[in-house]
Amino acid sequence: MAEASIPVAENHFQCPICIELLKDPVTIPCGHTYCMDCIKKCWDKEEEKNVYSCPQCRQTFNPRPVLCRNPILADMVAKLKAQGLQNVQNDEVEFAGPGDVECTICIGRKRKADKSCLECLDSYCALHFCRHEELLSGKKHKVVEATVQLQSKMCLEHGKPLEAFCNTDKKCVCVACITDQHKGHDVVSPANAKKDKEVELKWKLQTEISNRETELKKLADNADSLKSSAQTSVETMESGFAELLVLIEQKRAEVVEMIRAKERAELSRAEQLQEEIRVLKKKTADMEQLGSKEDDIHFLQNLPLLSPDDLPHFAFNGNYSFYPPALKSYCEVIMKKLKEVCNENVGHIWRHVNFRFLQSSTVSKSQWEYYSCKPKLDKNTAFRHHEISEEDTKVEWSHEVLCWGRNWPRFTDCRQVLCEDAAPQVAYWKVKWESERDYEISIAVAYDDIERRGDGNKCRFGRNDKSWCLERSDSSLSFFHNNIETEIPGPIPSEVGVYLNQKEGILAFYDMDRCDPEIIFRVQARFTKPLYPGFYVTSFCSVEIF
Repeated sequence: MAEASIPVAENHFQCPICIELLKDPVTIPCGHTYCMDCIKKCWDKEEEKNVYSCPQCRQTFNPRPVLCRNPILADMVAKLKAQGLQNVQNDEVEFAGPGDVECTICIGRKRKADKSCLECLDSYCALHFCRHEELLSGKKHKVVEATVQLQSKMCLEHGKPLEAFCNTDKKCVCVACITDQHKGHDVVSPANAKKDKEVELKWKLQTEISNRETELKKLADNADSLKSSAQTSVETMESGFAELLVLIEQKRAEVVEMIRAKERAELSRAEQLQEEIRVLKKKTADMEQLGSKEDDIHFLQNLPLLSPDDLPHFAFNGNYSFYPPALKSYCEVIMKKLKEVCNENVGHIWRHVNFRFLQSSTVSKSQWEYYSCKPKLDKNTAFRHHEISEEDTKVEWSHEVLCWGRNWPRFTDCRQVLCEDAAPQVAYWKVKWESERDYEISIAVAYDDIERRGDGNKCRFGRNDKSWCLERSDSSLSFFHNNIETEIPGPIPSEVGVYLNQKEGILAFYDMDRCDPEIIFRVQARFTKPLYPGFYVTSFCSVEIF
C-alpha cells in the first residue's frame, strides 16, 4: 500500500540553530525542537550561569533539562529526505568574514548577520531573523542593521536596555537608573541627545578644523622665515662647533709637538755623548803621551788642558718613559670637563630651541600667578621613613621609622607620597628638591588609583600608565612615563616649576633657577582622571612645595 504524501514546508523541519534538516531531533520543555548537538552546544555555553534558555523564546530552565530523542520527528525527517527534501546548500549562504558581524545564533561556522535586535541583544543572519520574526507573532522589537557590542547597550547595574541619556552625568541610562541615582536629572531620549551631541560635536570639529587651518596658514606664511632662521641657526652652530674643533685640534697638535720635541731632544744627546767620548779619549791619549816623558813641569803645566771638568755635567737617571698612564689621566680630566661644559651649554641650546616653539602652547609668565597653587602633602600616603612638615609642604627622609601603618592609601614599600587633593584643571606649583648624594628623587603627577602595595613598577612614579615624573639621579635628569625614559640634557635646577593643564593634556616642567624660567620638558598626553601631585624621596633627599 502506497504511503500518503503529506504536504509540508521545509522550514517546519529545519533546526532553528543550524538551519538544516533536524538531526536527532529533541523537543525541550517550552515546545521548540532542535538538533540534539545544536542545543547541547548552546547550553554548554551557559554552563557557568547554571541557567539554560531556549534560543527562540528565551524561556529559562533550571536545572538543565534532560534531552531525549524524538523518534516520531526523526522518522518524519527520514521520510522527507527519502522524498528528496535536502538541506540548504552552503553556497546559498553568506558566511561572516573579517570585519562582518556574526550571527550569534549560528552554531559552528557563523553566517553573516543582517539584523540586530536591541531587546534580544542578538544579531541574526537572514534565516535566523526569519525565525525571530515568526516567534514574535506581531510583537515589535527594536531591530537595527547588524551592529557589534550589543552587550554595551545594557545597563551593567540593572541589566536593562539603555533607553535614555542623562545630560547631567553625560551617560546613557536605563529606566531603573532614571528613577534611582539619576532622579531629577536632565534626562532626554537617545534621539534628542544624539541630535544635540551631533550639533555640538560638529561645532567642535569645525572649530578644531578652523584652528588648524589657521595654524597651517600661519605656518605656510612663515615657512620661508622659519627655514631662513633654521638655516642661520644651523650655520651659527656649525661655525661655533667648527671653531671648537679647530681649538681642540690646535691643542692636540701642540701637545703632540711638545712630546716629539722632547723625544728629539733626548735622542740628540746620543750624538753629543759620542762627541764627548771622542774628546775624552783624545785627552786620555795626550795624558799618556805627556806622562811618558820625564818633564814633570811640562805635564803639570798642561794638566788643565787634559781635565774633563770643562765638559758638560752628565747625570743618568735611568728614566726614558713619558709614562702614558699619567698622560691618559690628564686627557680624561680634560674630556670630563669638556663634556660637562658641552652638556650644560648644549642643554641650554636644546631648551632654548624647544622653548621657542613650546611657550605659546603652555602658559605665559604673567599667568603663573593666576594659576599658582600650593598642594598639601597627605601624611596618610607617605612612606614610613618620610617626615612631613607641620605645614604639609615639605617631605624629607628620616632614618627612623615614623609610621608603621601599611593600609591603603599608604605606599607600603615605595618611597613615595601624594598630595591630599587633586590638582585643579589648570594649575602651577613650584618645588625645591635637594639630594645630598645624587640619590634618586622625583616630581610627579599620578592618578589616585595608582598601586600602593609593593615596590614594583605598578607603584613607582613614571613606571606605569598611571603616572608621569621628572627624575634626577647621579647628576642626570630624565622624564618617565609607562617605564619609558627620556633623557634630558643640561644642568639640574634646584627649583622646578610644574605646569599642568589636564583639559588640554599638557604637563610641563620649568627651570626656575634662571631669571627667565626656561622649559625643561613638556609632554602632551590624554589625562582621563584627576591628577595628584606626588614625590619620590629617598635617603638624604628632601622636597619642598613653595
